[in-house]
Amino acid sequence: MKKLFLILGISLIFGTNTWADVCYDIDLQTARKAVTIIKSQKEIYEYCSICDEAEPKTLKVGDVKESNPVYVNGIALDLAHTYYKQKDKFVNLGVAAGCIKDGDYNIAAEIESFDDYIREKNKIKYLKQKFTECSTTFETEEKKCPETWSMKCHNYLIQAHKNVQLCYKKIAIDLFYSYYNLPKSDAEKRIDTFQKFIYKQYSFIYNESSYCKKNNCGVSVYLYNEYATTQELYNYIAKMIALITNQ
Repeated sequence: MKKLFLILGISLIFGTNTWADVCYDIDLQTARKAVTIIKSQKEIYEYCSICDEAEPKTLKVGDVKESNPVYVNGIALDLAHTYYKQKDKFVNLGVAAGCIKDGDYNIAAEIESFDDYIREKNKIKYLKQKFTECSTTFETEEKKCPETWSMKCHNYLIQAHKNVQLCYKKIAIDLFYSYYNLPKSDAEKRIDTFQKFIYKQYSFIYNESSYCKKNNCGVSVYLYNEYATTQELYNYIAKMIALITNQ
């Protein structure tokens, strides 16, 4: 079960590379509009806002070729990954020229600052890495005591679950603070409330059944509760990261 939700979560978060050639192959009308905008600028900026590893590159506007694709100084442009300065913002040339709409491929029509945008992308990238590390560490610790449902491993595995849950909660607090504008004290209360609620619901499922009351399921139900709570915390954070990443 634990491997399944780990694999599903990673697929949900990281997805596939869909950013190549978004506005490279364009029609004549789009090319003409893009060229008109480019010729009004002294410089433009190549930047893939949806790529994990990307830095803006400045191009001084010289020779401009209206074609499919558009060329500037002999460089073929993907308009979706090209920007120009308008007042205090950087405007996406693909959106402005009409080959994509604001939000298509998760590309915004405007970016206020490349530095701020990159910093925000790096923040979520860091949290995704920490999230994966939490899960990987838990898997490693779990393998150290393979007799999962024996009393020998019970206390050890309970502690392993508490450790990974704490790891997940720290990430959730950072997400709430950074992307939901919640003060850290409120963020901590929110994730604590969620964890306690989940544990209580699974405790009812496993502990309160008439079967367990008649047959004394023993301490194993507490480990079931921890497994379920760990998985729900994982899913909760995975959905938050996926939403933020795809905005």
